[in-house]
Amino acid sequence: MSIDRLRHIETLSPAARARTVLAAGTWLSWSAADSLCSAPYFEETGSPVLLVERETSDQLLDIGYASTTSYVLPDLGTVRLGGELWPVVGNGYGSALREFRLLHAECTDCCGARRSHLVGVRLDRVELAPPRSEEFHTVDLDAYLLAASDPIIMHSSRVGAHLNLDHHGDLLILAARLLDQRDEQLVAASVEWIDAFGVDLTVIDDEGSQTFRFPFRVPLSSMDDLGGQLHRLLSHSGTDRC
Repeated sequence: MSIDRLRHIETLSPAARARTVLAAGTWLSWSAADSLCSAPYFEETGSPVLLVERETSDQLLDIGYASTTSYVLPDLGTVRLGGELWPVVGNGYGSALREFRLLHAECTDCCGARRSHLVGVRLDRVELAPPRSEEFHTVDLDAYLLAASDPIIMHSSRVGAHLNLDHHGDLLILAARLLDQRDEQLVAASVEWIDAFGVDLTVIDDEGSQTFRFPFRVPLSSMDDLGGQLHRLLSHSGTDRC
């Protein structure tokens, strides 16, 4: 992990880290009737809202309580949640649901017609284990509910996965320019991390792999600024390398 990445993570409170992990995820799993179940969800004011089928909704509401663990952002830690299950009714979650469906429009498993029921979780327990640790610590619930998730990190895994899958050639060119090397000298390049202050690229060449930190000239205010900042990095290639 780059020093700059670690420094930024350390500025986030445990409550903010837990909120960011929950906001970054798409699926949650829980144990029910001696089997492992999972469902897509969206985050609303710090609580997960599950999108499930009618049968699963009835089963969950009969159970009445759910415990789940999220590993979606291991650099921030592992989050364990618990809370009372309740049936979401009315239009209060309409905008969040529309945003979720738009984001996952091409994913029929997330937004298929059969997932027409919403089940909310009223959290009464939030715990956080540091990276590479299994020792969980209680996060103050009031602090958690008042905290804000990091707007860049919460989208970083999805954006990074998209870049790695659909823009591998572009990343290879970007890495070569930033490292002042020829494209053919590099075997592969991938995004490992994005935050408001920079991007970590893992580069593979004939000698192995190495991760480089490239700071942005101006911190990102949203992921919409990422393209412009990558272009600015190219215009200053070979400098500010960690």
